[in-house]
Amino acid sequence: MALDISKALTTVGVTIAVGEQQIEWAHDCGDFGGEPEGLDCTPLSSKVKMEKSGIVEQEQWEVSYFYNDTDYDNLEKLKKAATNSEIKVTMNNGTTFTNHGVVSANYLTGLSVNGMAEAKAVFNLSDAEGWTKGTSGGGA
Repeated sequence: MALDISKALTTVGVTIAVGEQQIEWAHDCGDFGGEPEGLDCTPLSSKVKMEKSGIVEQEQWEVSYFYNDTDYDNLEKLKKAATNSEIKVTMNNGTTFTNHGVVSANYLTGLSVNGMAEAKAVFNLSDAEGWTKGTSGGGA
């Protein structure tokens, strides 16, 4: 399969939805989990090197978006309601990553060079298992 460089360099076609609300102008988001970096835990007396997985904390997850009234107002409503909503990120190839969380913060971060205001939403995640990978068709 050939790599389409436009898909590798942009987030075109990637959608982020919180409950029924899609964040239309999202341009950056946090990690979806994975394996932690190995930490060296070899005691000084040992002749065999030992490694143990580090700790991965996914208590909070962030989405950065270009400010617009619709996204900001929808996220503010979710924050005030303190609703534990499904968070679903759909990649441009149909792969999905889902989790659940509550909007704990939604704020403007300032203006960028291009003059567009940027905002950030922070979610307190509630799924102990972390992100679930699937497909938009519902299968895993």
